[in-house]
Amino acid sequence: MKKIFAVIVCVAFSIMASATPFKNVWATLETATTGAGTVYMTCDDPNPKKELETGVTTEIQCTLTENNGGYPVTLHAIPEEGWTFIGFTNILREDGNYQNSDFVSRDNPAKVFITIDRTTETVVAIDVSETELERTRNEARQKEPWPDEPDARFYAVFVQKSDKKMLTGLIRYADCQQPDGSGAMGSIMQPEIIYEGDEVTAVGKPRQGCSFVKWTDDAGKTVTTNPNLTFTAEEGVAYTAHFKMDAVEVGTTLTRTFSATKAVDLQGRQDIKAYLLVWTWRDELSPRQVDFIPHGAGVLLRSEASGNFDFCTDVTESDEFHFLSQTEPSFYSDNLLKGCGDKEVVADGTLYVLADKSQGLGFYRLKRGEKVPAGKAYLSIVDENCDFIPLKQPQDAREQTTLKVTTIKHSAHGEMSELYNLKGQKVNSNYKGLVISKMKR
Repeated sequence: MKKIFAVIVCVAFSIMASATPFKNVWATLETATTGAGTVYMTCDDPNPKKELETGVTTEIQCTLTENNGGYPVTLHAIPEEGWTFIGFTNILREDGNYQNSDFVSRDNPAKVFITIDRTTETVVAIDVSETELERTRNEARQKEPWPDEPDARFYAVFVQKSDKKMLTGLIRYADCQQPDGSGAMGSIMQPEIIYEGDEVTAVGKPRQGCSFVKWTDDAGKTVTTNPNLTFTAEEGVAYTAHFKMDAVEVGTTLTRTFSATKAVDLQGRQDIKAYLLVWTWRDELSPRQVDFIPHGAGVLLRSEASGNFDFCTDVTESDEFHFLSQTEPSFYSDNLLKGCGDKEVVADGTLYVLADKSQGLGFYRLKRGEKVPAGKAYLSIVDENCDFIPLKQPQDAREQTTLKVTTIKHSAHGEMSELYNLKGQKVNSNYKGLVISKMKR
């Protein structure tokens, strides 16, 4: 099996160093059904094809330069008397029950970047002078096709003001510092606006491969193990949702792929081992043992004895960041396994999953439309002539010389000879950090 390399050839002409693409963009903005107010939009195009005045609905058709991977427009909202603006969203909920994750911005005005999916011939400016940009903008306005429907639809959400005090921070995540729960093992459904004295219902929803555990109060006392929590909102009284990662069934051979929603620390664990998957210089797939699994990473698992295993999931985002910042970047980026996370992935003809079938243990190509289950990992390789990629176990009955990534203080038992850092430079036993050691087993 030969490695497939993606080669990007960059021709660096100085005149194109600041090349700026233009596209014709159509966006709309409406007042959501939750309340009363008016809206309008602005953009960098001094002469937009269409720009409606302020109203409950508005739209803009303009020719824009790409910026940060998108085409920027600015959204504005003006609440009527007795109403307050709470955010812009690209989701219209008829029941008005918006969650924090629904909003693209809580700022007013808010600059948003529209991603253009349609494939067209993009007109590009050769420099960023004002004269050249405007000349190219006008060329694009005439040459570029206008879309048949808006590239993006936005909604301004308003709610009625109340004499009662608005409260925040009443719901927390035990395993995540982010208020919106990004990176947590579950999500929480709750009202977007909560006033003092309101009766509130919050629902803890675990992600794929995780389970809800309990709600606790500020004193750490369990309030309920039911994911549905109903309480009367009081200032200074908060509740915390606890989730856990489900036990994972693992066997004694590398027949289990895994993708964690939460970072997992396996240092000190003797009962279970995790491996990345990398190419060897012989163009073979080779497992590389790791003690730390970043969230979302794909790995292989095996154990000393078959069974169900729990993982410690008290690794915080700052812990993960600190660990990865101390690790050679290529150590994890060389990993060929891609994690599904908490969502299944649909095969497009380039995905391979681990199985032990007629040709033996290895990665078999999935047919188009087949799915990789959530919580698993897969390979993505473009090779129409390859339907199977064999995988060797990291150890067999024969005595062999293996390459093992480890640390000096946590080195595996065995007779170490030469030590190398991850750049291939020879080091001694006083070296701090990850090393590669040649060992006899």
